[in-house]
Amino acid sequence: MTVTMDSQDPYCDFRASMEEMVAAHELWDWRCLQELLHCYLRLNEEKQHKVIVLAFTDLLMQPMSRTKEGHPSAPRHLTCYPGEM
Repeated sequence: MTVTMDSQDPYCDFRASMEEMVAAHELWDWRCLQELLHCYLRLNEEKQHKVIVLAFTDLLMQPMSRTKEGHPSAPRHLTCYPGEM
């Protein structure tokens, strides 16, 4: 099911959504992360692809926490603030 939505800040929305997917589905290896990116690109309009790739890249570049749920590669919570980018 595809959900269409308008966003004031697509970058933060995509980044937060990706982080939730990574945590919920325990996507820790590169193959799974690539598949996640490809899903976002397939499910969204081409005009959103640049923002999706930027959000994905930023998610990968975030410092990783060794304490979250005991998993050594679990990403720490990312927070977006208005105007951040």
